[in-house]
Amino acid sequence: MRLIGVDTPEVHESAKLYKHGERSQRDVQTIRGLGNKASEFTTKLVKGKHVRREFDQVNGHTNHKDRYGRTLAYVYLKDGTFFKRRDHPPGIRKRLHQVPVQVYGGVPTV
Repeated sequence: MRLIGVDTPEVHESAKLYKHGERSQRDVQTIRGLGNKASEFTTKLVKGKHVRREFDQVNGHTNHKDRYGRTLAYVYLKDGTFFKRRDHPPGIRKRLHQVPVQVYGGVPTV
């Protein structure tokens, strides 16, 4: 699943990984390490817990999938808290440069 509103450092080999390295002036291993920490943080927060997914209308034409086949959704924790990039500790999150044009049900993007 790909969480809408959450953008973390790249882990897999890609042009984006190297581009992020150039922009941040960090080596690829550091970026991958931060990406792994972000993944671990998210997993600890939601693994085995009930979450609610909401889909953004703007992604309906792709059946709510990204180009890698991952489901795109906003995620809410059991207590109703909207899970977003701000929830990640500093250093393992980065600013979003693109956000959806439409937002499902008035859900704020970050």
